[in-house]
Amino acid sequence: MVTDVHCHYVPEAYLRHVEKQGTEYGTRWAWVDAERAELSVAGRCFAMSRDFLEHERHLSRMDRLGIELSVLSLATPLINYGVGVPQAVEGARIINDDLARLRAAYPDRFDAWAYLPMQSPSAAAEELKRGVRELGLRGGHVGSNVMGRYLDDPEFTPVFETA
Repeated sequence: MVTDVHCHYVPEAYLRHVEKQGTEYGTRWAWVDAERAELSVAGRCFAMSRDFLEHERHLSRMDRLGIELSVLSLATPLINYGVGVPQAVEGARIINDDLARLRAAYPDRFDAWAYLPMQSPSAAAEELKRGVRELGLRGGHVGSNVMGRYLDDPEFTPVFETA
């Protein structure tokens, strides 16, 4: 089976969540044209296409490339461990609920990694449990460091014990 384990997806509900938070996320999203958007995160710019937002486009790309299964995760520029814990937990729930919805709708085509709010290791551990046990996601997706702290920091032990 040909599997893409590095396939990013951005739920539109998460973009609405980020926009609602205003400056807390330090993120701006603006459409350049009908197909492309410019994403600004903490002053760094990224180009994104509708392919990140629309699962139908993911499926078309997969068919075109002969990919049978894609493991979806949040697009990396939108991982922001600098936001407050309540906003991060709410955002993680939004993302993970949408990933679970897609996985349930297309079980033979999509799997997913739960987004974890690592700025709170205890909240991240709880979201990992919820994501795997309740939502049926495959595991967790984290960045390489959290605000400059690498994942071998003892603070993150609850997440790895849960895993």
